[in-house]
Amino acid sequence: MGPKKLAAKFVVNVTEAGKYYDLHGLFLHVRTSGAKKWLQRYTFNGRIREIGLGSAKVVSLVTARQKANHNLELASEGIDPIENKKQDKVIPKLDFRGYCLKCRT
Repeated sequence: MGPKKLAAKFVVNVTEAGKYYDLHGLFLHVRTSGAKKWLQRYTFNGRIREIGLGSAKVVSLVTARQKANHNLELASEGIDPIENKKQDKVIPKLDFRGYCLKCRT
């Protein structure tokens, strides 16, 4: 028998603080305050890393699994998912001229 997977109904109903594991390093972290967030542990270049995937209120179990699988694909291609996530958030800086041009459009 393989590892036990989480069920969507469980994710909604769980209130006891703790970490509840799914597949591929994905787990639900429930805090004492009742807040729930998705996290994933993976290994990259011999280091254990942990990446946040979002609040369980916003991110469903299915979406969290998809994100976890995507992160594992990135890691297998030699791309660190955390660094990739940081690059996605980078906002290009505009100089004064670029700002003026943007305001005119």
